[in-house]
Amino acid sequence: MDFKLTPCEEKLVLPHSKNSVTIGLPAEDGVGDTRVPLTPQGVEILVAQGHRVLAQRGLGIAARFSDESYANAGAEIVDSADAAFKADIVVKVSPPSEGQSELVRKGQTFVCLINRNVADVRAFRRLAEKKVTLVAADVMTDGESSEPVMSRSLGEVEGALAVTTAAHLLEQSDGGKGVIIGGVTGVPPTEVAIIGADTAAISAARAAAALGANVKVFDTSHSLLQKLEWKMSSHVFTSVLHPQALTKALKSADVIIGTRHANSGRQYFCVPAGYLSLLKHGAVIIDLDIVAGGRTELSLPTTVDEPVLRSRGLFFHCLPDITALVPHTASIIISDIISPALSQIATDGGVENAARLNPSVASSIAIFRGTVTNKDLSVRTGLEYVDARLLLI
Repeated sequence: MDFKLTPCEEKLVLPHSKNSVTIGLPAEDGVGDTRVPLTPQGVEILVAQGHRVLAQRGLGIAARFSDESYANAGAEIVDSADAAFKADIVVKVSPPSEGQSELVRKGQTFVCLINRNVADVRAFRRLAEKKVTLVAADVMTDGESSEPVMSRSLGEVEGALAVTTAAHLLEQSDGGKGVIIGGVTGVPPTEVAIIGADTAAISAARAAAALGANVKVFDTSHSLLQKLEWKMSSHVFTSVLHPQALTKALKSADVIIGTRHANSGRQYFCVPAGYLSLLKHGAVIIDLDIVAGGRTELSLPTTVDEPVLRSRGLFFHCLPDITALVPHTASIIISDIISPALSQIATDGGVENAARLNPSVASSIAIFRGTVTNKDLSVRTGLEYVDARLLLI
C-alpha cells in the first residue's frame, strides 16, 4: 500500500500556566510616544500559556499593529484605559502619567521602562503610596553584562538613528550647513565626535564610519574604549576624556553624539557650556542621555513633535528616547525583552516568586509593595531606598 506524506504547519506547544493572570495593555498617553510594550506576537505567547490579555482599542495603530492583529493573537479589545487597568498586571512603555496613576489599584503589579522617559516623579510617589510593585523592564540584566538588556538592544537602534538624524540636520533642507555626513571624492569628510563607549556608541561609530566620516570616541573608561575598538570593523580614533583632546575634537566636529551613561560607578562627563562655543556654526548635537541631565550643559529635553532646539547657532536633538521615532522596530525589541519576564512573573504566581527563581527579574524590581528598591528612582523621588534582597528573603 502506498502512503502519501503531506507537510503540515508545525504547532508551537507552550506549557500551560497553573496560575492564570490578567494582563492589561493601556494605550500610551504621553506626547508622541506610540511604542507598545507587547506586540501581537508577545500577546500570543502569553495567551497560549492560559493568561488573559486586555488591550485598549487603538493601542498599536500608530506603531503599525492593528486591533485585528491583537484580537487574532487572543487579546480582548477593551474601549478604555480604565478597563485595561483592572488587570492583575499592567504593562506600558512609559511610566503612568499622574492621571493614569489614579487608575492603578492598591497592591497591583506595574511593568514599564523607568530610565528612558522624562516622567513626573509624583506618579512614582503615588505608586509607592498604593503599595504597588513596579518592575522596570529597562533595568533588567541577563548575567552576561552589567549593561541592562534593554539598553544593549535599543542602544543599537539609538546609535544608528543618531547618525541618520544628524545627517538630515546637516542638510540645507532642514536648515543645516548643507553638507553630507561622511566623505566623497574631493571633499574633506565630516567629523563625528561621540561621548561615551557603550552599545549605542558602537552602533553610531559603525554607521558614521561606514558613511566615510572621521569618527572620534571619548570615554572615561579605557577598558570600554578597548572593547569598542575590538568591535569595530574600521578604524576610529579613541581617547580617554581630557580637556586637550576634547577641545581639539570640538573645534573640528560637525556632529556631537552623547550616549547614555552606564550607572556603574564611573565618572560622569558633561560637556561644559563654554566648550560648546568651540563648535562650528550649524554643528549638530544628538544627546541620547537627556533623561540623566544631558551630555552637554546646554541640552534640554525635546519632544517627538518638536525634536530640535536651535541655540547659539547649534542644533540640539534631545529626545528622552530617540527610538520613539521608529515605534514599530522599537516595539518589537521591547516586547521581546518584556514578554519572557512577564511570562515568568505570571506563571510563577507573581513578582516575588519569579524574583527568587530568576535573578534578572529580581534586578528589575524598582518598587516592591510600596518600598523603593532602585537607587536611581530613590534619588529622583526622594523616597527611601531599601535593597530588594532584604525584602525577598
